[in-house]
Amino acid sequence: MTTTSYNSTKQKTEAVVSALRDIALLIGEQQDKEIALETGNSIVPGLGFITDAATLNKRAQDIQQGIFNIIVLGEFKNGKSTLLNAMLGDKTLPAKAAPCTAIITIIAQGQGKEITVYETNKEQPRLLNWDNFKAEFQLKPEDQEKLEKEGSIDRFRNIEYAQIESLHPFCQNGVKLIDSPGLKENINRTRVTTKYLKQAQAVIFVLNATQILSEDEREFIDNVFEPSHLNNVFFVVNRINLIAEEEVDEIKKYVKVKLKKNFFNEHGEFDEDFYNRRVFFLNALGALEARMRTPLNQEMLEASGLPAFEQELERFLTSPEKTTAALASTVHLLSWIIAQSHEKITQEKLALDRPLALLEKQREKTEKTLKELEGKKQDIEQTILLYGGMIKQKIYANLMQYITEMEQTWSQDSESLINLDEVSLVKVLKAFISAEAKKKIAKTIERESRNYIQIKLEDWSKTIPVFLQEDINKMMSEVEAQVGEFQVRIDRLRNVFAGGNPEEVIDIDKNKVSKIIQLVLGFGDISQMTGSIMGKGDWSSFLGRMLQQLLVIVGIFSIISGPIAWIALAASEVVFVGMQHNTLKTRIVEVLGEKLFESLRKELPAKQSDIYQNVETQFAQFAGNLTKTLQAEIDETRDEQDKIIRQKQDRSFSIEQEKNRLDSIGNKLSELFDAVCLVTYGKHLTPEEIDQLSKGKDLVLSNL
Repeated sequence: MTTTSYNSTKQKTEAVVSALRDIALLIGEQQDKEIALETGNSIVPGLGFITDAATLNKRAQDIQQGIFNIIVLGEFKNGKSTLLNAMLGDKTLPAKAAPCTAIITIIAQGQGKEITVYETNKEQPRLLNWDNFKAEFQLKPEDQEKLEKEGSIDRFRNIEYAQIESLHPFCQNGVKLIDSPGLKENINRTRVTTKYLKQAQAVIFVLNATQILSEDEREFIDNVFEPSHLNNVFFVVNRINLIAEEEVDEIKKYVKVKLKKNFFNEHGEFDEDFYNRRVFFLNALGALEARMRTPLNQEMLEASGLPAFEQELERFLTSPEKTTAALASTVHLLSWIIAQSHEKITQEKLALDRPLALLEKQREKTEKTLKELEGKKQDIEQTILLYGGMIKQKIYANLMQYITEMEQTWSQDSESLINLDEVSLVKVLKAFISAEAKKKIAKTIERESRNYIQIKLEDWSKTIPVFLQEDINKMMSEVEAQVGEFQVRIDRLRNVFAGGNPEEVIDIDKNKVSKIIQLVLGFGDISQMTGSIMGKGDWSSFLGRMLQQLLVIVGIFSIISGPIAWIALAASEVVFVGMQHNTLKTRIVEVLGEKLFESLRKELPAKQSDIYQNVETQFAQFAGNLTKTLQAEIDETRDEQDKIIRQKQDRSFSIEQEKNRLDSIGNKLSELFDAVCLVTYGKHLTPEEIDQLSKGKDLVLSNL
């Protein structure tokens, strides 16, 4: 792994992180003495934007832990962990990280000794030491068996992801590695496709040269990746060293034929040069062994093929365009926060010049309005909960309807989704005298049944964002209007306290409303936020995907129980039909369909309460986070006005000194924002461009 390009990016991100931490200090809680800033100078900080300061500190931490998200995909046992180990070249971390391949695991920059485990619907993560982590997440034999049989492991259902911190140079260079479970694990596969793939700057798809391109792998590539140019997807064919030398060329030709359609250029022609920069044949274990030797065995490492892959990955990630794209969302966020800070500085300076008696009188009026707004805050919460109750019913009703449609299309679907080639007349006859033969038939039909259910319900889950879009849009329109009115009244209170006219604030600042909702929905995280401020269309899509993932987690893929009962009945009934192979399979499919949908109709109502509860919880969290944010606005308004009155009441307080302090903060904020823009875009932004950003618009720079 080279470091030249990574070091350049690292220097940029370190500069941004220092600026963010200083800005957070400047706008946060007011201090009573000068504090030295990371970027230079000392200042008495504090504007009272506690929530925004916390957001910036979180953003700084996210950037520090890596702006390049690389997700590693592939089947179990294809060598994903070995490849990561080889890239890290570390002896301790891989050995301890290996057991967690059943859950999504993020390896990020840091020196924490414990593993952080994040769980669904829990605000605080768990911290586990290595021994406890291994004991809980080590795949047991029964897990492997259930995974092969059912495609999921119940005991990991509520685990979002685990994070391991490392000081390895690869992580310190701004790379965050996301190790995903095998593709057969459908719960985590849905998490991967609905969330992590959308966050990743690069995707590494690990294939096994000894079992090249399985049906599941081809299906994933065809259904998830965009056809044509897969610009950010790297295919790594691992274990090429296990292929006989005379067969290696045949394997390479086969892979090229199968992946060729994914590498057409804009003219519809196969781009061989691009293919060669995205498809690599490696010996990951050999690379790991080479890097763990002392001294490093460079010849062995080069022969593994890993250095060529790493160099192309580095070239791709560290291009100026990628770095700019990774940091642009931070500039959007900062532009808004800096604009609000300058507005507050102006208002505070105006308020400081007003007579104390007028401020105290206005403060009494403000308090009455703030108490009214606390009531309005509850109205907004009720709007969200009301829609949540309606949406949960719509989801369940839609699923019931879908099950009915599945039954109606069973005869056609079973032909393409149920493979009973392994069930022959001879084997069925043997099953009546051999328990082992009967067990094999049962296992085949059970596997095919579960595969059918998983495919169909996964298809249904993909429709959730579509059929809920209208309801979510209505909800977001109402919430946006309510939050907008709330914000107008808050802005009026602040403006009037500073001596302004209430009629000067009459229009809803849609940009401010959008930012509030966006941060509440979770877009404040660097991994979520990808550009300018998002609107209702983005929110409805996000909420739809969130509900899709949630319903997979609660277990819509496991609503069938006792499939062995159907199989026993199917095997016994086929004896009464003609002893022809085709007739036998037809009859098995008929009986299987009858018992399958009989079971579904019976089992699905048992999932109703789970679906309802989880949807309710999600909307309650959204409502709670939003009202908490609005309450913070109320509290900040109170604290801000009380602080100014206390200052004015203090005979030793110097108005001019405080104005100078505020001006110093304002000037430093502008300086730091300009520095972040320079790092991100390579130029100083004009006032017009800054205004464009602060209004939530994308910045178009012709020289980039």
